[in-house]
Amino acid sequence: MFFVIALAICAVGFLVIAGLIAFNAPARNEATAGPIDFSTAIAAGYDDLPSTETYRARDGAALAFRRYPAAYGAAKRLIVLVHGSAWHGMQFHPMASRLAADGLGTVVVPDLRGHGAVPARRGDVDYIGQLEDDLADLLDIARGHGAFDEVVLAGHSSGGGLVVRNDRQGFERGRGEPRFAIEPAAELVRMERSEP
Repeated sequence: MFFVIALAICAVGFLVIAGLIAFNAPARNEATAGPIDFSTAIAAGYDDLPSTETYRARDGAALAFRRYPAAYGAAKRLIVLVHGSAWHGMQFHPMASRLAADGLGTVVVPDLRGHGAVPARRGDVDYIGQLEDDLADLLDIARGHGAFDEVVLAGHSSGGGLVVRNDRQGFERGRGEPRFAIEPAAELVRMERSEP
């Protein structure tokens, strides 16, 4: 009799656990079920796109970026938005325009080496760590164009990884920046603060 009661308790426990697992599964987000859709970014208006500027990296290469000055000239914050691989800085035009127009900071959007309209060698670098060096050079130059009290780095996809690597190197040099990673599959652009 004891065996039958123990078996019944185990069976009920198993059914309860199976039910909890089955009915508490996370809901499938249909917005991210398929491939990433860039149609919204591609369809965005680019009539007010700032002209391309260039800076010289430490190896002498001319690299492109766009600058979105903060509205009202009030913000003392530099915001650098770093794109992911196989894309370019124009992906951030709507976001950069809004951040600058709202007076949250001057936004700088680079085309990483090997990316953009006319890269020397598409998707290629000369050595491991060159993108980090390029970002550090851009930050030094961008800081020189304004008296910024704060620098915020944000990156999408592999650009987020670049931002995190740059930040680690910045802390090693005694100069860390706030950093953000932008989730590539988000339905709406979300920025999440990451702690060192």
